Amino acid sequence: MLSMTNPETKRPAPVTALAIIYFVSAAAIVFFLLANFILSFPLRSATVLILLVPFQCILGRGLWRLQNWARIVTAILSVFFAFPSIIAIVIAFRSIDLLKLLLNLSFVTFQGMVVGYLLHPESRRIFEQRRLTTLDIL
Repeated sequence: MLSMTNPETKRPAPVTALAIIYFVSAAAIVFFLLANFILSFPLRSATVLILLVPFQCILGRGLWRLQNWARIVTAILSVFFAFPSIIAIVIAFRSIDLLKLLLNLSFVTFQGMVVGYLLHPESRRIFEQRRLTTLDIL
């Protein structure tokens, strides 16, 4: 499936997509801040958004370069961000809100797929081979 016989093999499409998602979301935050929507936010929320941009860029670059630490951090963040949606699913069941239920189910499913993909043995091997290749060059 994802086997990589040559360490020079290109980055898998799902990893590329995840990296692009991080870059696009960082750009969206910058656009959001520059469009003066920030005036409607408390200072604490604006600070969190400002600090989030470099973090997302660093994480996106780490995924782009197949760095193992980025794989681990992305998997942890995906699990972390799925928890509020799980709670929202329970609340949606209680209030019988079908739209919220479907949106949160799709978000949890996406986060689960990301975690499953990044923790898959062949995905691990791709990131670890990239690390070994980089260490061999040094």
